[in-house]
Formats: sequence, C-alpha cells, structure tokens
Amino acid sequence: MTDAFETLTEMSERELTDLELAIQKERKSRAKRKQQEAARELIAIARKHNLPLDEIVQAAKSKTTKGKPRFQHPEKPTLTWTGQGRKPKWVVEHIKQGGELEDLRIKE
Repeated sequence: MTDAFETLTEMSERELTDLELAIQKERKSRAKRKQQEAARELIAIARKHNLPLDEIVQAAKSKTTKGKPRFQHPEKPTLTWTGQGRKPKWVVEHIKQGGELEDLRIKE
C-alpha cells in the first residue's frame, strides 16, 4: 500500500484529477450494477409470490400505524404527541414558557 501512496505523490495535478474522475466513474458504475442486481432480485421475489412489484413497493412505503398518544395539549385535546420523533411546536412552546413535559402527559 505504501507504494501506491508514493506513486500518488509523484503524480502531476492533471494525473491526480484524471484518477479522481476515473474513481468517481467507477463508483457510479458499481452503484448502478448494485441497483440493477437489487431490481432483478425484487422482480424475482414478486414473481415467486405472484404479486405485482409496484404493490410490494407501495406496501413497503406505507407508514406503520402511529403509536399511542402519550402527551396532549392542555387546551386543545385534539393535539396529541406519541413522545417519539420531533416535539410538536405546542410542546416546545409549553416548555419555553416554563412548563414541564410531564404536565402534558395523558393520565391513564
């Protein structure tokens, strides 16, 4: 590996640029081959299960059901949050105004 680095130090700027472009081209080519192979595998799976590929893709894209709400806006009960993901603006505002997250927890 040391020999390769020594070779790089001896290359001109133009040679380095050409090498960099060749590496980028090879990486794109490999990525495209991977995508094509994955597509072939997905098509084979769809055929095996006798399902249209677009239905499989759509099922994979569909969101899972939301979790159970754990927090609720004190004045607008329709505004809820599961406690996962980014805090809604109303939660952030409540905390900024000195409130505690626990104040918003839904009592069970």
